[in-house]
Amino acid sequence: MSKSRTLFGQPNAAKTPAGVQFEAKVFRDRCLSQQESVTLAQSLLSKEGDIIAQNRHHTDDGGTGMGETSLNAKFRAYNMFEWDDPECTQIRMAIKYAVADMYPDFKEKLYGRMWGSILRRGQALKPHQHNFDEYSFLSAQIVLQSEKTSTFYQNPFGLDAQGFEDEAGMLTIFPEYLLHWTDQHKNSIVPRIALGVDILTESALDDEQKQKLVEM
Repeated sequence: MSKSRTLFGQPNAAKTPAGVQFEAKVFRDRCLSQQESVTLAQSLLSKEGDIIAQNRHHTDDGGTGMGETSLNAKFRAYNMFEWDDPECTQIRMAIKYAVADMYPDFKEKLYGRMWGSILRRGQALKPHQHNFDEYSFLSAQIVLQSEKTSTFYQNPFGLDAQGFEDEAGMLTIFPEYLLHWTDQHKNSIVPRIALGVDILTESALDDEQKQKLVEM
């Protein structure tokens, strides 16, 4: 049974030059067990300091509001799909099958990058989006650990938003152009740890860009 569904949309054909017709699909399913999520969260935490220290020249936090010294600001500096952790390979394969579920007739080769996001007490991801040009495709989030936080997605043509409670091991795939954010993480001991992913089509990339990504 398909795990994808329409999150936002207006299916009727546009009747005027300024009319709107669109469909924003979302895919949600568990891709890691509780223990696998904990294992990968610990792996990321153990590398966090080195990733930040070795990539101080990377200062773009992607509009998340986390700041230029955060792990979020280093998302272009590394790719977790290249790590040896078996959970990273498991996520990559889960995404590959999920995209085929969402768009079964789309056969173009895909490439991806995955990075970490760690929120500590009082922090939240501000509304941001990953891309919105002619090559926009998909982004994803995998929650590894969280306590009473949610992620929200904004209707691109309306004022309504859809929120999902963060669950360990849950994979959510959504269009790159969707504005999304989290509420505030309030736990003082356990950080909220999630992974971000960009899924790009071959036609959107040149050879140099492909070398920095991993084929899905």
